[in-house]
Amino acid sequence: MDVHGETEPPTTGAVDLLDDERLTAMGLLVETHAGVSGVVDGELESLGVSGSAFEVLLRLARSSQHRLRMTELATQSTLTNSGLTRLVDRLERAGLVG
Repeated sequence: MDVHGETEPPTTGAVDLLDDERLTAMGLLVETHAGVSGVVDGELESLGVSGSAFEVLLRLARSSQHRLRMTELATQSTLTNSGLTRLVDRLERAGLVG
């Protein structure tokens, strides 16, 4: 009972996650990323470049002497090793990497 004789609901000390500002901020970040990714992917697609290809080309462009070993590129990339190998093979056939 509280000081007025009324019964208080039990508290567990748990934070109501739906009202947590950090969760709200994370949700907004995820929504923003999805929106921006959709626009960027559409623009890249109109140029005939996938998002993954752009990621690899950007990493190479920003690296020292525009070169990376496949192991370094795999570590920095979101692709699996086999996916990266197939992508680099396609980029090489297209004349975008040598």
